[in-house]
Amino acid sequence: MICTTGNRKYYSATSLDEIGKTLETEHFYRANRQFIINIKAIKNILIYGKNQLKIVIEPEPEENIIISKNKVSDFKKWLEQ
Repeated sequence: MICTTGNRKYYSATSLDEIGKTLETEHFYRANRQFIINIKAIKNILIYGKNQLKIVIEPEPEENIIISKNKVSDFKKWLEQ
């Protein structure tokens, strides 16, 4: 499912890998296997567990968006662009 910042929902049979290839990397980040996030949708970033981050976006999804400890450094570099 694709959810826009306006909370519109679209269903797609396309994989996140394929969708990710069509998006601008300066605006979108592959957070984990379930989520690609838009930088403009990020409302808060919280420390979660040991060396992980929890991303709070708007609209808020039903599941938590967690950046693994292996991707935290890459995620921070993406934010600083």
